[in-house]
Amino acid sequence: MRPIYVIISTLILYVFCIANIKAQATSITQADLKRFVGDWQGNLTYMDYTSNLPYTMPANIDIEQIEPNVLLFMYFYPGEPNSNIVDTLIVHDGGKMINDEEVISIRKLERGDTEIITEKSGVDGNDNKKARIRHTYTVGKNTLILNKDIKFVGQKKWINRHQYNWIKI
Repeated sequence: MRPIYVIISTLILYVFCIANIKAQATSITQADLKRFVGDWQGNLTYMDYTSNLPYTMPANIDIEQIEPNVLLFMYFYPGEPNSNIVDTLIVHDGGKMINDEEVISIRKLERGDTEIITEKSGVDGNDNKKARIRHTYTVGKNTLILNKDIKFVGQKKWINRHQYNWIKI
């Protein structure tokens, strides 16, 4: 009878360990946030809603950490200065949320970059159709990529709406 208790105890311990590993794998850390800080130069490629063709333009970003869990994203568009914007990225709920988006995946890539994927439900497109919205942040020592992909309700295919590609300066 005793071996069955050992097996059950081992299985329970195993389940708690796996749950703990999974929880850690989807929580953003301070080290993750610090990798974003700096001045970045590059471009934005986006899908034009009217023509459905990609368009690329210069785009730079300065990122500052203004509080332990808050990053300030200052976007600069050299060819369109009236489009410059400031956005705030707030990490909360123990690193499981960015703003109103759930962190669904964090992984270290082969060359040392960190990939953070978030998702939320929302609307997209000129006709404001319901969609699942996914942001993928890939940050390395000298590179930063930010993708926005959407999947309309009832569709199976994700559509890339835009991609920023930056190099640290």
